[in-house]
Amino acid sequence: MSASLEVTVCLTCPNRCRYCPRGHAVAAYCGPWMLSREDFTRYCRTVPPEVAIQFNGAGEPFGNPACADMILDRHKEGHLVNVYTTLVGASAWNLDRIGGVPFGSFCVHVPDDMGLSAMPLAAGSEYRAALESVVRRPPMTNPRFVIHGGGVREDLRDILPAAERQPIRPFAGLNEHMIPRGDHDWTVCRASGGAFDHNHLMPDGTVYVCCHDWDLRNPIGNLGTDSWKDLRRGPIPLCRLCEYAI
Repeated sequence: MSASLEVTVCLTCPNRCRYCPRGHAVAAYCGPWMLSREDFTRYCRTVPPEVAIQFNGAGEPFGNPACADMILDRHKEGHLVNVYTTLVGASAWNLDRIGGVPFGSFCVHVPDDMGLSAMPLAAGSEYRAALESVVRRPPMTNPRFVIHGGGVREDLRDILPAAERQPIRPFAGLNEHMIPRGDHDWTVCRASGGAFDHNHLMPDGTVYVCCHDWDLRNPIGNLGTDSWKDLRRGPIPLCRLCEYAI
């Protein structure tokens, strides 16, 4: 299992998905809500090229105007780049700019017709242009389209008739719409094995063992002052409730 760094480049999110636990992070976080391109470059100075960079985190990545530039920066530094986005805030122009990046994964979460994934701004012309650019003239290789319930919202079916169903995750018990797995004996993580190196970076440079620590209770270091190899990785109490525990 290769190491990865999931990045919250923007804590602001215009979407109101009913199952999202990001409110926990919003309540706990005290730093800047927007990650600057300069700070991200500085935080990545000790992150080895073999570590994949995942643009996702606790907010919509394209809510940060510098998101496309940061994607291109990480690609130029030799990192495999993955993106999970609703495309809300993305422009067809920026999507075209990153079209040459050989993404490990470019996953688009689309709004459903049950209102579970509420994306009010996904009715605008900019959003439709962005979605259409990915569906009909993909700037990236093999984009994936996922949905969390029902079907694609009716007003978007002329562009995307259907999407892959993705289960809603319990987020280690923090998702009030899902039943947590329950306390169990700890062994290893299904995502990162015993290395605990699928970590999560917040805009202030603080790193958490993974994105399931939405309450931000267990920092393992800060890439503003610590190197990647010196982060204090290991299981945290939350791991005992996590669906990724083996």
